[in-house]
Amino acid sequence: MAIGMLSRNLGPQKQSALAALAASYGWKVIKEDLFADAVRQAQNDMVGIDPDDPNYEKKVASAQRYAKSISDVTQVLIRSIEVHAGAFAENE
Repeated sequence: MAIGMLSRNLGPQKQSALAALAASYGWKVIKEDLFADAVRQAQNDMVGIDPDDPNYEKKVASAQRYAKSISDVTQVLIRSIEVHAGAFAENE
């Protein structure tokens, strides 16, 4: 899946709020710690499935879909916030 963009038509007030978030240390924590940990946890859950489980293949397929979904969502959120923050800075 290509990384998309959310809420393409945000107004300047909301873009300003996202710009403030993106400029804060909290944004770095969200990206580098919380989002990264969510992806890592989903991947670890997949790796932890017992290969001797009779439903192993179904469980792995389901866990892979979940891990990919988590990864895709975090990527689109990061991209959207950073694009909106950049658009606000350009219009300032």
